[in-house]
Amino acid sequence: MKIVVFWEDDFPFIDVVPMTKDDLRRGLQAGGQAAFVSAAKLPAALEATPDLLVTPYGSAFPKPCWQAFTAFLRRGGNWLNLGGAPAARPVRRKDAGWQVEVAQTSYGKEIMIRHTYRISLPPDAKLTLPVADVQDDRLLGMRPGDAWSLQVLLTDNRMIAGECGSGGTRNAVLRPLVQAVEPASGHVLAAPVVAIEQMHGPFIGGRWVLACCHAQEPFPAEFIAALCEYALRPHVLLEVRPGFACYYPAEKATVIIRASCPHDTRLSVNVTVTEAETGSEIYARNFALMPGAADAFVSTPPIAAEESGLHIIRAIAEVAGLLDQQRARAVPRRSPGRRATRRPAAADDDVILPGHGDVTGGFVIA
Repeated sequence: MKIVVFWEDDFPFIDVVPMTKDDLRRGLQAGGQAAFVSAAKLPAALEATPDLLVTPYGSAFPKPCWQAFTAFLRRGGNWLNLGGAPAARPVRRKDAGWQVEVAQTSYGKEIMIRHTYRISLPPDAKLTLPVADVQDDRLLGMRPGDAWSLQVLLTDNRMIAGECGSGGTRNAVLRPLVQAVEPASGHVLAAPVVAIEQMHGPFIGGRWVLACCHAQEPFPAEFIAALCEYALRPHVLLEVRPGFACYYPAEKATVIIRASCPHDTRLSVNVTVTEAETGSEIYARNFALMPGAADAFVSTPPIAAEESGLHIIRAIAEVAGLLDQQRARAVPRRSPGRRATRRPAAADDDVILPGHGDVTGGFVIA
């Protein structure tokens, strides 16, 4: 893997504690060969399409390199930004130094980041890992005092022309990799680290990992290494969900599997259904999928379940030797003893999260 790090010894760090070359080199060594390049050499380095671009200066970015930077992203480049609000403070050369311009949103809007909102975090805020496939304790090794909430535009078209409120084709998926939670209430305050998976649209093929926070000390090398490794993971989104929101006792469930990938990829997807209480497996099958320009879909045959209670659906996709896992959302089935007018429990729309990893859920036969 080839990693390009933008580096100028006198470039200003904004909204992030300054780091050294050694800090970055230790953190990036697991991802491959890291080349530190100046602003003058950055356009040529990006033209060679490296596997990852790292910008360690928080909210600051080199204004003269903006066109080369956006061209790299439009070719599906991966980007890791450490600290602050991404692309918020353009910096240009002035005499022998650098001139920091006023904070603005115009550059961010070119890459679909409409606005950023600074959130002050209490000292006792607890960091959690909300995405089941990113259970990496190295991501908890920093203590953010502030975080930035991003307003990201996930589509660039409209399904109904001329209607401003019309939705469009989903180009990207925004995933929180780290969340800051209030200990007493469990309320989520912010997501200091997020990833934007570019599956369609102008930036198709890229993954942007954004550490949108101001830590109390320099980011540890282990934290940087975890972000780098995630940024370089295969670009596959896996979704599984039941055919309906609820099932009656005599009905049989079906599971729909959806795989998305910006490039032609051969996947082997293993789907299992187990009883949550006993762990007994009632269904298992392997499917071959090849997503590419279009998403790949497959539906299981009807699945019969004899026991009542929660059932867990789990899908594991293998690509290039790596595992991507998903669990479906919860789907209840009414009990014969309940009144027919009683509303069954509904599926939780927040349960299903596309991406690499496990998402807890399943369906209920009651």
